[in-house]
Amino acid sequence: MSKKKTRKKETEGTNIYGGEEEEETESGDIYDEKQREEMLEEGEITEAEDAFMQGRKMKPEKRKRRTHKDTVSVELAADEYK
Repeated sequence: MSKKKTRKKETEGTNIYGGEEEEETESGDIYDEKQREEMLEEGEITEAEDAFMQGRKMKPEKRKRRTHKDTVSVELAADEYK
């Protein structure tokens, strides 16, 4: 039984086109508020796109909890099995 030899390609630091790879910095927000305003003024994005970008940053409000969890059907079933 023979083992297959695998070759490691030396691709670190180069992209598929042979050029150097650019190091990407990861951030939570692609466009900050100032950039969005400039893009909106220059017509690069629409008002709807700007509103969408702002909405993504907002955190959803917590939903209200019900004061009771029992519904009529649950209460009737509980009475039946007592």
